Amino acid sequence: MILEGKWNDTDVLSVPASLAHSPGMFRNLSTVSKEERDVMLENYHKMIIVRNPFERLLSAYRNKLEGDLPSAKYFQDRVGRRIIKAFRENPSNESLEYGHDVTFKEFALFLTNNSKDLADIVNNEHWQPITTLCHPCLIKYTLVGKYETLLDDSLLALHTINASHIQFPRLAHTSGTSEKLRKYFSQLDLPLIRKLYKFYKYDYK
Repeated sequence: MILEGKWNDTDVLSVPASLAHSPGMFRNLSTVSKEERDVMLENYHKMIIVRNPFERLLSAYRNKLEGDLPSAKYFQDRVGRRIIKAFRENPSNESLEYGHDVTFKEFALFLTNNSKDLADIVNNEHWQPITTLCHPCLIKYTLVGKYETLLDDSLLALHTINASHIQFPRLAHTSGTSEKLRKYFSQLDLPLIRKLYKFYKYDYK
């Protein structure tokens, strides 16, 4: 938004998330002609940020299905209710109405069940494998950054496109997902963890 003049400040954290995610804020490759897309893919700088797939999965669960942030309420209503209906024995009326208490195990079952009835919500950008979203085997990325080294990699990306005047925010603390990985995954049995690994197999590769 700053690079395109859609925000008049160089402080990235001053951009409201709702504005950054608003429809039409950015062009998608799907909205341009094939000819223009080919030119962009051949000549533009392209960057992808990757993350340990299980950390990314847990982060999506904690952010979208756990807690009471507005974004969580949205997903609990549209996704959580359907997960509970499909995978919980004897759910309470409250759980079916609000979808606010999906367990991590239920979320894992939902992703690995291959249910056609739930395919529309399994294919969501927050937990869908990165390889099916960003196609790293087909697209030649200029930079492959890692979430674990996000600050350094983002500074390199900004330097690469001559935009070093923009400062990537230095966050004082993280969400703590990596520290909580063991706590959540200990709730799953080994066959289910193996199924999750298979779901993210190409991301790990």
